[in-house]
Amino acid sequence: MEQEKITINLSVVDLGKVDYLVEQGFYANRSEFVRSAVRNQLKTHDPIVSDESLRGKMVSLSTDSADVRHVWAIGIFKLDAALVKRHLQSGVKLSVFVVGALVIDKSVTLDNVRDVMGTVKVYGSITGQPEVVRFLKEGEQNV
Repeated sequence: MEQEKITINLSVVDLGKVDYLVEQGFYANRSEFVRSAVRNQLKTHDPIVSDESLRGKMVSLSTDSADVRHVWAIGIFKLDAALVKRHLQSGVKLSVFVVGALVIDKSVTLDNVRDVMGTVKVYGSITGQPEVVRFLKEGEQNV
């Protein structure tokens, strides 16, 4: 599974307590503690973030038309040159909703993205050419 690195700020007391739990053998390391805490919080909010709930949200947002195709993904969605080319040739824009990662092939240019993307919403990470990622993050709702 693809992982993203995050930085968190904790008080020295909280960090000390985490270190104590690690030393006592409750967790292998600080990262395991944080992953466990995140999983527990996601479990608490499962009615909102379950795959089923997210799919329902995605479907409710989708109103395909002749000139827009909605794509939604939980996990990893790869935008490659072939997909971009098909949509450019057909004149159909892509509206993308991703919970996970939007991975844009290095051969996809900024001009391609401007021409083919309608709306983009990514909960997670976007990877690709730096200028493409910057462009999508700056105008993530409406490209």
